[in-house]
Amino acid sequence: MRMRNIIVLGEVIMLLVVSIYLSALYLPHYINQLPDFYKMSTKDFHTHTQHKLSMRTDSIEVERHRQSFTVQEERNYLANFSSLDSCFVSSNAIYGAAGKSPCYDSKSFIESVSSGGRIGVDAPYHCQGCALWWHSTEDICTILSRYEHILFVGDESIENVFGGLLSLLREDLMYGSLMPWAFINDWQANECTCDKAFSSSACPVTRPTSVRQILDHNSNMIKCRGAPIANVEIIRLPSLDLNANEESIREVQTRLVRLIARDSNPVAFIYSHGFDLEIATTWLAHARDALVPCIPRAVTLHEIFLTPGASGPQVSNSKLATHGLQATQRFENGMRERARTVGFDVLGTWNATVQTRFLDDGLHNGVAVNLLKAMMVVNWLELVEQ
Repeated sequence: MRMRNIIVLGEVIMLLVVSIYLSALYLPHYINQLPDFYKMSTKDFHTHTQHKLSMRTDSIEVERHRQSFTVQEERNYLANFSSLDSCFVSSNAIYGAAGKSPCYDSKSFIESVSSGGRIGVDAPYHCQGCALWWHSTEDICTILSRYEHILFVGDESIENVFGGLLSLLREDLMYGSLMPWAFINDWQANECTCDKAFSSSACPVTRPTSVRQILDHNSNMIKCRGAPIANVEIIRLPSLDLNANEESIREVQTRLVRLIARDSNPVAFIYSHGFDLEIATTWLAHARDALVPCIPRAVTLHEIFLTPGASGPQVSNSKLATHGLQATQRFENGMRERARTVGFDVLGTWNATVQTRFLDDGLHNGVAVNLLKAMMVVNWLELVEQ
């Protein structure tokens, strides 16, 4: 028995000697093959970790409500916005969480927010399943700062969503979607306010095309306190013939190639176009052909198509076939079905707009609906990047 123990002990010692020899022979070579991260000194590792933690702190604050499935408090999150009394808008009149926990991934969010409804005209919108989260301006800034570039692409329907996002970033319900410093007279200043800012023919020339345009005029207009906000801009491509917009496309392509490097943060493209299914499908393919190749393969690209929504009873008889209530619903259902077959995300807004007040032409909504659409986009930007 004693002899057997001695033999076993000898074998163990031999294995240890062999292991030490092999380690001394190959370990230096192996270490040289490791990524730099693993070869850091204690001080370098601490510095690197602190940097990563500082990048994630804001993200953690934004996502904590989702991790804990906290139900959002029912209150007016627009209470500190300017022109609140003039424009008569409150977040809890726009949307109601109805005691539901927030969505925790982009797929469930898209399905829930696209399939919700209202109980009465202009009643708060409710998602069908998990809830949209109404973010504070600070949280919106944090979410946008995760991206290198966010590009809105489409016809006038995407302009209104972009305007809604600007209103949130500026905390301004009256002129948030416009450049009031570009008004040419008092009549225009009075005409382009609140709801009319999204519909009046007098207003398009004063609509910004990027967040940078506002920051360059007055950096205090964007209420992002310290967050390095992404390049957020819009390119209007209303025509199927992209050659008609060749100059605008080339400018954006040049900008994307210059700004987006291989190690850049994610990029997001938000598309919208209505209301002919065949035209919109072909338009989307052409727009993607023009823009997607500008993004290096190493960079994460998130894309989504946002439907224009429903229409109102004011739509003229001449447009009912393409812009009437049933036509807009068929368009959204068709886009969602086609996109599903190729794995492309479509965020539907028909249910969110069908029981709302439309402006004079029956095709435009005011501040409230466009704030809701913008908040839908912000939630998607948060969830798709988790």
